[in-house]
Amino acid sequence: MRRIKFILLGMALGMTACLLMAASPFVYGYLSLPVQDGRGHDGHTLETAVVIEAEYEEEAISVEYLWIIPHCPTCTLVSQSLSQVGGRSYDVMVWERPNGETYTVYFDITRSFGNYADW
Repeated sequence: MRRIKFILLGMALGMTACLLMAASPFVYGYLSLPVQDGRGHDGHTLETAVVIEAEYEEEAISVEYLWIIPHCPTCTLVSQSLSQVGGRSYDVMVWERPNGETYTVYFDITRSFGNYADW
């Protein structure tokens, strides 16, 4: 029984690693650094919002969720809202850590806002 648990744990960790590795080129194709975007933005405020360089909203949404994985892997989404300031569009996502602490991330989605793919 113990051996089966270790095998299942190994498979789960392997699948998670593969998922993150597969996601990395997609995310990093739009963000040049994993912790900050290429402009040095960490997403803690509107002024330092992570700039999403996706062309379409569908891509931008995927990138936002993939961005959060390495930054707060155990967080759950509490709320998501749109904010428009100074002609720019922002997704504001509030996440909750297991200890109850909240973590807010601001994404600048100006480039993709209102652009939908014709897939």
